[in-house]
Amino acid sequence: MPQGNGFCILGIDPGKKGALALIPTSGKGAPKIYDMPEDPYDLATLILGLRPRVAICALEKQHSFPRDGHVGAFTLGEHYGTLKGLLLMGGIPFEEVPARTWQNYFFGGPERRKRSWTKTMSVSIAEELYPEGEFRRRGRRGRSILLHGRADAVLVAEYLRRKLCGKIPGCSDSANLPISSTPAPLDSSLKEKTKGGVR
Repeated sequence: MPQGNGFCILGIDPGKKGALALIPTSGKGAPKIYDMPEDPYDLATLILGLRPRVAICALEKQHSFPRDGHVGAFTLGEHYGTLKGLLLMGGIPFEEVPARTWQNYFFGGPERRKRSWTKTMSVSIAEELYPEGEFRRRGRRGRSILLHGRADAVLVAEYLRRKLCGKIPGCSDSANLPISSTPAPLDSSLKEKTKGGVR
């Protein structure tokens, strides 16, 4: 697979509340996270500006659902096409990763899950793997709001990092095991963190 010259992996959650995240190929250090720009010109400036630092991009593959409606499906497809076009224009190699693929790896099992549960788990796991990242913010009355788009961007990048470990620069640590059928080991405290659901 072709790769860029950078030492980071770019993860993209293309959703409206999505984000772009740079993680080091070593898996060590703080991620750099950018909320998804609304303006396509700002998005282009961001992606092309990140180009020198990126070895490869993990782009979460999108598909529409019946609940999206015709307009929603068209908007989603247009935005996703813009992202792919910018990556191609910038010469940034990328791999499309279905959400279920990285979720099955980190969450374990292919069973159907409620969206609220996956959002909570995504944030909890991202915090476990990259505690330096900001995946929550305080809302009204002190409520904790989960920034699951940021977490998804980090985890799709981490999935690809583990999958390609040994084939990308900087990722040769024996602790960074390649993707297998076994879910990533997680701290047992995550069970307690995810009982309350999304807030």
